[in-house]
Amino acid sequence: MLFNVKFMAAAAVAAIASVTVAASSSVVELTPKNFKEIVDGSKDVLVKFYAPWCGHCKNMAEDYEKLAEGYKHSEDIVIAEVNADDHRDLGTKFGVQGFPTLKFFSKGEDVKTPIDYSSGRDLDSLSAFVQEKTGVAARIKKPVTHV
Repeated sequence: MLFNVKFMAAAAVAAIASVTVAASSSVVELTPKNFKEIVDGSKDVLVKFYAPWCGHCKNMAEDYEKLAEGYKHSEDIVIAEVNADDHRDLGTKFGVQGFPTLKFFSKGEDVKTPIDYSSGRDLDSLSAFVQEKTGVAARIKKPVTHV
């Protein structure tokens, strides 16, 4: 009985921690309700169209979060994502046919014609792309190594 109580308590703490981590994400979650408000041409926006079940999407999630953290200092750059499985209308509107699909919406440009991203899904490739498009470098915290 004591084991069950400890196990349930540990599970509850883990569940709360995972919600806390998700809530503190630097990646902006886009939905049909807020998409036009955020992707309105007033900022540079990189959008990842993903599906929760997609293995490639899961693999790049950590680097995408680090990218978003690295651009928190810039008010003119947004790193965002759309659950295109839940919001298929947004995926269809922008020609999403597979996951993940990344599109870059340039500040001052027509939001109907984003730039397709076709490079690597790693942090270095993503940050190089955003820097090339915006001229702003990410402030990415590199892990400390003791080599």
